[in-house]
Amino acid sequence: MNPLVHTPAVALRRLAATSLIAAALLLPAAAAARQPQPPAPPASGPTLAVVHELEQQGRVDPEQAVARLQRLLPLAPAGGPERVELLTVLGLIHGARREAAQVHGVVEQLEALGGAAARAAALVVHAGLDYFSGDLSRAEPQLAQALALLPADAPLQGRFRVLYQLTEIQTGRGRIEQALASAHQAIRVADGSGVALLRSRARSQLAYVLLRGGQLQRAHDLSREAVALAPTDAERSSARQVEAMVLARRNDARGEREATLDALQLARRAGWRSQEGLMLGNLADSYLARGEYETARRHAAQALVIARELKDTPSESLALTNLGLAEIGLKRLEAGRAHIERALSIERNAGARAEEAEVLDEMGAALERAGDWAGAIDAYHRLRELQDAMAQTSRQRALLEMQERFDNERRARELALLQREGQLHDAQLQAQVRHRWLWAAVALACGLALTLVIVLARRLRHANRRLMDSNARLRQQAGCDPLTGLANRRFAHEVLQRQAGASFEGTLMLIDLDHFKRINDTAGHAAGDAVLVEAGRRLHDTLREGDQLARWGGEEFLIAVQPALQPEQAEQLAERLLHRLGDTPVVLASHTLRLTASIGFASFPPPAEGERLAVPWERALRLVDGLMYAAKARGRNRACGLKALRLPGAAGLARAETALDDAERRGELVLAEIAGPT
Repeated sequence: MNPLVHTPAVALRRLAATSLIAAALLLPAAAAARQPQPPAPPASGPTLAVVHELEQQGRVDPEQAVARLQRLLPLAPAGGPERVELLTVLGLIHGARREAAQVHGVVEQLEALGGAAARAAALVVHAGLDYFSGDLSRAEPQLAQALALLPADAPLQGRFRVLYQLTEIQTGRGRIEQALASAHQAIRVADGSGVALLRSRARSQLAYVLLRGGQLQRAHDLSREAVALAPTDAERSSARQVEAMVLARRNDARGEREATLDALQLARRAGWRSQEGLMLGNLADSYLARGEYETARRHAAQALVIARELKDTPSESLALTNLGLAEIGLKRLEAGRAHIERALSIERNAGARAEEAEVLDEMGAALERAGDWAGAIDAYHRLRELQDAMAQTSRQRALLEMQERFDNERRARELALLQREGQLHDAQLQAQVRHRWLWAAVALACGLALTLVIVLARRLRHANRRLMDSNARLRQQAGCDPLTGLANRRFAHEVLQRQAGASFEGTLMLIDLDHFKRINDTAGHAAGDAVLVEAGRRLHDTLREGDQLARWGGEEFLIAVQPALQPEQAEQLAERLLHRLGDTPVVLASHTLRLTASIGFASFPPPAEGERLAVPWERALRLVDGLMYAAKARGRNRACGLKALRLPGAAGLARAETALDDAERRGELVLAEIAGPT
């Protein structure tokens, strides 16, 4: 697997071995283990040049860099820029290693120094820890505040550091326009400094941002400039890595492989083990994509050795996944599954549910290619269960937040009402203290108070109605897929589960667009989104009013028809859906695509001999899911449906779930197969 090149949404995770460290240690990072160490500082204390050379060393040998920085700290003047830079570099190295206690200690020392430069440095160090911990939304405003605090005479290297890290975070959050503005500002600072390494790194970063924005030619030109400017093996390795990413997006497989191999050799020459492991992982993924499984296995095994040596669990998980995919490609299924299960265990222990889902998806696809349909279906079932759990967690979090907002508003209204009632009570006590000649005034005050209570009660009822309307709108929006406008998986699951009760009665159809990943890889994610929108529209136009349609996840759609259709009617509907999707090509700005799908369908209760079988909603979905994979196994562009069970209902249904094809061959059930348009 190679998210760095092929899956931008997960790019930050793959970058953990290199670009994340580069984001924290932005000053010249050229010092490799084989190059001379920085000169000893003068007796009067360390200079900025010495501090920045130690920052270089922190990229390749963080342990030694931390030790030398701590030795230099007592020698730095308390109010000088050298101490601020020493603490900043030390805090960023600790942040890259996720050592929160040490980072907080550095932040306290910086804040104790006082002054705008020290406060800005404290924000940068804290943002670095948030960044490496994956909390980009907290890191970005801290860096923006640090940039505003930097004094005009701050060292250019420090200003470049903030701009570089800000660009990295904006890119990771998908805010490409803001990232481009920050990257251009970083290039101006780097060019003004005259430092070749900063100029090279600024161009590499801008090339990556342009790559994320789809400007491939300009990204390629800048990556070549970065390679030419890079003064050291370590920096040339980073620049060639970005160039390889650009070449991959331009579908230049040969150029990508050459750039990755060159980056690997440069990292080895610089003694940069984490970069070496990353490049080995990228090569393994490249060979997996071309089906050269033995070569991919060798590279993944080398990457695994390095990841374990560095105790880098995210890289270890990636290496184990690549190793497992290669073993499956070589038909060594048990060994492959064992490696991937270890990777899944790492992600599960780290609480990385999105990464765990990605690994399950890739394992299912690999087992499907290897012909292990039972293993593939099991992987996809586990993936769906994990996605359901993630959706449930998200739903619970949203409900808790909504309930908390409601409770806060209710408490605020009650407090306001109590305050007003207290004021009324005080007025009444004061009226009682006065003599009888004030009774008329008291009566008037009571009348006014009653009016006030009535007005407040009406306002409270009106506010409650507005809150209920707002909650209803929020629930409706939460149940809508933002891309296609259809119901989303969570909403459809809730509705069907509520309607089904103890058993589901109706017709279910699960539709998966064929080869959708190929559309994303060749035409881009924007084209993939357009295809999903068009597919949803065609499916919606084919159904009757009252039939339920939802985007079930990724490129899958779910249809529920109630009451249940007869088998012949269900087959006719499946055929109409296949032709509606595939008869007319999808015309995009730069591509014309022919769309096909694999459909699994069944009516419940299923037609069985001897009994009327009650089927729970989740079991009905599993059966339709298996029928959809049967359609894929029979060549895609077709529908596969359950026509009849010839065993008693419970036994026939169990066979249909566990051994569909075998049960059909033995005549224990009857399947309908409908081919799509040719």
